[in-house]
Amino acid sequence: MISNARRNRIYERIILATIGLLALTALFSQAQAEDAENGKISLIVTYEGSEDLRYKVWNKEQYDLEMSDAESEGNESSPSVSSGIVRENIRKGMHSCEITGLRPGTYMVYVFADKNGNGYLDEGPCGPSEPWGMSGLKKKPLLRAPRFDEVSFPFTEKKSITMEVVVK
Repeated sequence: MISNARRNRIYERIILATIGLLALTALFSQAQAEDAENGKISLIVTYEGSEDLRYKVWNKEQYDLEMSDAESEGNESSPSVSSGIVRENIRKGMHSCEITGLRPGTYMVYVFADKNGNGYLDEGPCGPSEPWGMSGLKKKPLLRAPRFDEVSFPFTEKKSITMEVVVK
């Protein structure tokens, strides 16, 4: 027969173990819910070349800074919210990647074929000298860079976006 003191210790341990399991379950459920709530941008890029495709994500402030740097002949690219290399998909000419970790806001994405591997979109005398494309850009404007309002899109954390960009 088990004494009352020993029985109470057993019950105490069972209660503590149950509380611990409930706490772990709650933490795990919260982490899963946060993952499910975070949005992402699924970027689908069409490009027939074989060079590395790179992307940059800018908000309005960073875009304006980049455009003012370009006008003042600055070589350094302004920092982006997010950047990386688009990984190649199985289908020829189609590339894709996911951009995560963005805060809610208005953004634009540009993708370029890094022909010389320097990590920057190179400029020639009449504009970019490497193939490029931007979010929401149906037709490239002549003799000027696209305005932010022409290529931007609203983004919220709880929403996922699939975006197609053609690099030419």
